[in-house]
Amino acid sequence: MFNSDYQLSLKIETAFEALLKSRGNLTENSQKSGAFSKWDISSTATTKGNKINTFEIKVNSQYKAASYEGGSVVIELCRVIDEKKEPAGISATQADFYVFSFVSDPNFYIIETKQLKELIEKRSQNNKHLVVDRKGYHLMIFKKDYLLQHCKKINNNIL
Repeated sequence: MFNSDYQLSLKIETAFEALLKSRGNLTENSQKSGAFSKWDISSTATTKGNKINTFEIKVNSQYKAASYEGGSVVIELCRVIDEKKEPAGISATQADFYVFSFVSDPNFYIIETKQLKELIEKRSQNNKHLVVDRKGYHLMIFKKDYLLQHCKKINNNIL
């Protein structure tokens, strides 16, 4: 399962990287180097003063497909093991942007990580949408349509 999820993630990351390149950006993909860094793709915009942006790409895997395609998006917040909180997901990333991709949708949906954290903070106040899985990961559940209305939709003609 991990290997097929990883291969799907690499495919989507490569497509997003190609999209950035098609818009004249230089890119670096940290996953291709075998490193699991604090972001997936770094892009240098050659037209905007060489500004560097980093992206965390989230793809609906087979085991998450039911929630994604069923109208929900799950965001990993952190992991708690033996009452010790460890960074994971959004608490571990240093990416400037989160990028969501869905199997049944050829588009990418981009949101600033800072804005996504603000949405999580607002929803965390009532704990209604917070769950913990059996491995200790704390997850925030969003209605897909609600989350995507806060994202910028990028048409992907490359996939």
